[in-house]
Amino acid sequence: MHLKSFDTFLPIPCDATVLADRYPMYWLRDLYIQGCVLPEIAIHRLLSNSPFLERFSVADIRETHKLKIVLPLNLKFFKITQSPEYCSLKYIEISSFSSSDHHHQNQHPILNLMEMEMDTCHPPSANIKINISAPNLSYLMIRLWEEFKFDSYRTLLPQIKRLHLCICSEAANCFFNPKSY
Repeated sequence: MHLKSFDTFLPIPCDATVLADRYPMYWLRDLYIQGCVLPEIAIHRLLSNSPFLERFSVADIRETHKLKIVLPLNLKFFKITQSPEYCSLKYIEISSFSSSDHHHQNQHPILNLMEMEMDTCHPPSANIKINISAPNLSYLMIRLWEEFKFDSYRTLLPQIKRLHLCICSEAANCFFNPKSY
């Protein structure tokens, strides 16, 4: 399912809460949300009502400062894309499952593939704090910008089998020509 807000048709962006509240998506396997308001409660409802969801992507979410996601056990792919004009996001927390889910304690999380892409090379996005807890994470894609810090990813690096780094041209100048900055 692909939910996209078009500014030219709607005076305000759509709110994904409507989708989460009105439409049961029990068998849904792939969900892509773009350009919508995505409150934390909508994310929780969408994910808890879609136990078979394998792919979840969000792009250019609006009016969202904190993105806290407890991923369902079947999720294998997760992607975040934020372009410069939608830089309200300040905090991202991702975990394989909630510590309060006692019935999951004997199960192993199945989150094997995660792609995180902050698709901007502008400094405001460098202020985003990221906390990721995904024990089976094996692939990570990160877009580096000028003021990027690896601190949020440091605990994940030992478990990563494939790391894909995209370096924005402004950041590349910092890395490869440090004397010019």
